[in-house]
Amino acid sequence: MGNDDYKADLDVVNITRAMEDLDFDFLHASNNYYQDLKDNKINRANKFKENMDFEEVKKVVERMAPKYEITNILGKKYLGNKITPKSQESFRPLTDQEKLKYIKNNYPDSWKFLESLRQNKNEMISENK
Repeated sequence: MGNDDYKADLDVVNITRAMEDLDFDFLHASNNYYQDLKDNKINRANKFKENMDFEEVKKVVERMAPKYEITNILGKKYLGNKITPKSQESFRPLTDQEKLKYIKNNYPDSWKFLESLRQNKNEMISENK
């Protein structure tokens, strides 16, 4: 995923909502939307978050991360999603911060998408900071 994908994902939601709310056809809604972006009247990320709940988007991305840190009988730790009824293993749910760190390390484009949205960026950030 790159910057063009980020913008397209946000723009399609924003234009579709404008079509619904203003009863515009696609051409009118998209022309109006892109002109407002060009004139700095709107920010694509802010507009997207007006149309979609950021916490819901975050939850979808977080599903990419494992849910648990599992410790086996030998003390070895690993990450997983499924708790099995093995009495020799202990389970600790990962925190939101740990999940985001996992996503950043294993799915950097998804992390950049989410972080760009969180920071209200019109363009996707280019680095994992």
